[in-house]
Amino acid sequence: MIRSFSEIRWHLLAWSALTAVGVLLYLQSYERWGDPTIDLGRDLYLPSQLLNGHVLYRNELYNYGPIAPYLLAGIVALFGDRLVVFEMVGILVGLGTMVALYGVGLAVGPGGGGGPSRASSRPCSFSDSASSRIRR
Repeated sequence: MIRSFSEIRWHLLAWSALTAVGVLLYLQSYERWGDPTIDLGRDLYLPSQLLNGHVLYRNELYNYGPIAPYLLAGIVALFGDRLVVFEMVGILVGLGTMVALYGVGLAVGPGGGGGPSRASSRPCSFSDSASSRIRR
């Protein structure tokens, strides 16, 4: 919960920095993503096969859980089987990951003010570990 103007300012600054980094990374990597025929072929091919009646694990070899292929099949059914649809899904997954990491940072950080960097560094902090409380 936001309690003061300084916290609002901090959240605004944090989201501005995250947005700037995200835009910079997007512009830097634009159209340099995986090659559809080599890197992403299965992920582009499998949803259309599921929509054509194939059954995952029986007709189509897949080594992971069923959520991603069926979710992508639903997205392909709604928006079509085009590369730009898969690019937008990837961008939305990246944004969702950023928001989730920010939320974890807020939950993990002391005083409710965290961020992705604090969330990732908190497990590495040994200042409050059991070994520091042992008397010598």
